Amino acid sequence: MTPTTVQNHILFALFAVVLSCAATVGVAQDIQTISHGARVDITGSLVPGKLTLIDFYADWCGPCRSIAPKLDRLAAANPDGLAIRKVDIINWDSAVAAQYRLQSIPHLKLFDENGQLLAEGNARHVMGLLTNRLGGAGLGGGMGIGTGRSMAPVFILGGLAFLAVFLLLRGKSSPKSPGPQTIPTHRSDEQTASGWFVMMQNSLEGPFSEEDLEELLRRRKIPGDAKARRHGQSAWTTVGEVVEHLM
Repeated sequence: MTPTTVQNHILFALFAVVLSCAATVGVAQDIQTISHGARVDITGSLVPGKLTLIDFYADWCGPCRSIAPKLDRLAAANPDGLAIRKVDIINWDSAVAAQYRLQSIPHLKLFDENGQLLAEGNARHVMGLLTNRLGGAGLGGGMGIGTGRSMAPVFILGGLAFLAVFLLLRGKSSPKSPGPQTIPTHRSDEQTASGWFVMMQNSLEGPFSEEDLEELLRRRKIPGDAKARRHGQSAWTTVGEVVEHLM
């Protein structure tokens, strides 16, 4: 296996790992939309063993859009401890808005791992309590990107991507070694008269000089026991014996 082939295999493996890590990062968070304006029983969407946050929102709500990426980061930083269930109220006349008597959005409900309501109300109050329950790692730096264990795949992904690009650029910049030099088989009459003919794959090839035979044998282009005879002679010998005569 040539160095280039090995490098290509390494690159393929690295890209596979990168794609795997990217997929893992992308699907880790537990976020689902459970209603688009219709009535919904939110208790049926609570996840046992996890904190569950119910987010009542609407696409036209500016504050709702503002907290959405923060909720995404919270869920990504705590995939095993937090589930987010989103309820799109559509408008104030929707069935779900009337069902829960909503007066403002974003409106959040936070349930503990056993399904007990911990907090309800505006985003600042509920998300502050949620952050505390998560150990403060969910929204480090004022609701920024979390610094918990979810950052590990990001660092791994970045490192693998850097290594893959480095190997790819190195492969492109490396000078190509010259290919094997072919030995000419068309010679002058003088060379033919003193040359050697070799039986290769049921065909007589040549003429070759003794130096040619030595080079071909060294590169394993012909076996040492291949039959050979000099031009104009009927006696056969082997390539190995011809080369041995040179030593």
